[in-house]
Amino acid sequence: MPTVSSTHAVTIATVHPQSLVQQKAVGCLVAYPNLGVCVPLDAGEPPPTRIQDYLVERSLAAQMVAAGFALAEGDGTELLVGLQNGAQRNRVGAWQGAFDPPSQWAAARAL
Repeated sequence: MPTVSSTHAVTIATVHPQSLVQQKAVGCLVAYPNLGVCVPLDAGEPPPTRIQDYLVERSLAAQMVAAGFALAEGDGTELLVGLQNGAQRNRVGAWQGAFDPPSQWAAARAL
């Protein structure tokens, strides 16, 4: 399997979210001081009004996790854990090579 340089990985991780919202409106809802969820909206589509309507696979967080460019950590990650497992199993994004999630990396170094 080809290796991905850290510079290339950062570039891909930056371009990917831009591609998700390019030429689209984005609706966001803050449901808690530490929980905000955004979804790209189709033309003329109103933004959702309930947090449950944002916790879907088309949310920006879900798309980033499924592509391997974000991790399922923190509140509201029930949907995201399955997507992260799929990304890891399919070796996409950060999971293409050796990768330790930040919490595991820090624990291994007693930080």
